[in-house]
Amino acid sequence: MDDEADILSVGALVLRHLGYDTVTATSGEHALAAMADAVDAGEPFDAAILDLYLPDGMSGIETLEQLRRIDPDLKAIVSSGYANDPICTNYEAHGFDASVPKPYEIADMARALRRVLEPASTP
Repeated sequence: MDDEADILSVGALVLRHLGYDTVTATSGEHALAAMADAVDAGEPFDAAILDLYLPDGMSGIETLEQLRRIDPDLKAIVSSGYANDPICTNYEAHGFDASVPKPYEIADMARALRRVLEPASTP
């Protein structure tokens, strides 16, 4: 989810390059509708990448709260151009599972997705 079309396009390209299916949303409301449709179809999202700050509507934190009402197990990655923002540096305290700064680097995105989607290895 991002309010900037260019960021959504690049993000979707990066995710497809990494082998993931994508659904893009320009607002929290769009993300919620897409998630509800996916759940109704029996194919809930494995993870959401949410821009932290959007000029109108719900923030990434508010959107995550609503998405987790639909699917409490949803993995979430916060994404922001403000990499030093306290929410990005302390993402777990705000309900996120990882943080990826913008502009996206493929290696950073791949690492974050692996960390949140792969089961933890047991000793």
